[in-house]
Amino acid sequence: MTGGQNGRKNTEKQRAAEQQLAEIAKISDEELFKRLDTDEEGLNQVEASDRLEEYGKNIIDTSNEYSLAKRKASACDKGCGRGNPLDLRTH
Repeated sequence: MTGGQNGRKNTEKQRAAEQQLAEIAKISDEELFKRLDTDEEGLNQVEASDRLEEYGKNIIDTSNEYSLAKRKASACDKGCGRGNPLDLRTH
């Protein structure tokens, strides 16, 4: 695969991730908890351990000045009305 094709694939993945995040930011807390199979109390130690084993570490690369997480947080700071959608404690 050429560099151009690889770049397009990455851009398509980034757009899809951004669209998914934008949709998640619009749903109610109840629906979000349902989708994540949790509640306001969060996961207990066993559930967290099981998910860590199944999905791996939950790491967001914030070294990029224009990372998706930073753009999304910035957009919400500017008035999405719900605070940071990546921080469930603020909802």
